[in-house]
Amino acid sequence: MFHQNEVEVLGKLPTTDFTMSASDTAIVGTQCHICYGANYYSVPYQYTDFKVDVIEVNNLLKIYFKGKEIAVHALETRKKGEHITDKNHYPASKNISQAEILANIKPKVYELGTGAIEFYDRHVKANPLNRQSSTRALNGLLSLKKRYPDEVINQACLRACHYGSVSYQTVKSICEKGVELLPLGDGSSDRCIVSVPSSKARDLNAYSQIAALGVIAHD
Repeated sequence: MFHQNEVEVLGKLPTTDFTMSASDTAIVGTQCHICYGANYYSVPYQYTDFKVDVIEVNNLLKIYFKGKEIAVHALETRKKGEHITDKNHYPASKNISQAEILANIKPKVYELGTGAIEFYDRHVKANPLNRQSSTRALNGLLSLKKRYPDEVINQACLRACHYGSVSYQTVKSICEKGVELLPLGDGSSDRCIVSVPSSKARDLNAYSQIAALGVIAHD
């Protein structure tokens, strides 16, 4: 049946490679960037606060507004938290520096609460010569708002600061483990207290709590 009826009506095989693509939407932030794949790509400043279409195709990231291509970037796949920026996307009168980006991020972090305020101040102070690193970390902190309430992030920041681990990964881990409200130690040792029975057999959940700045405190 195949040779008698189907072969004659089959189309020709394609002569070009199949194009791998993925698509999404994003909002252009006040720093003229969108977030895609845990990295930040610049968009012309005229589109700030607008929703744009994002298409990933052949290792390129193409950004469209109402069907019009407005930006193209090489897709960053090796690192996370990177800023891929075309300076021409900024207003001619304003070349935004890392210091200015941090200044724009600051009020958004401060809105989370006192723990986030302390985290911001200590993180920036700890990285005075690497503002780009601080920008990545603080943007990552704000991205947690997509998954967790502000108070959870704020408490996680407070916990990270208490134990001297002022990094985005620490705050993220605390949020993921759900241990942001565990009691804090007295500062005499770097540990969070996880109460478990003195029995040799422990609940597996205890180990998840320990993973976020914790050690076991026996009864």
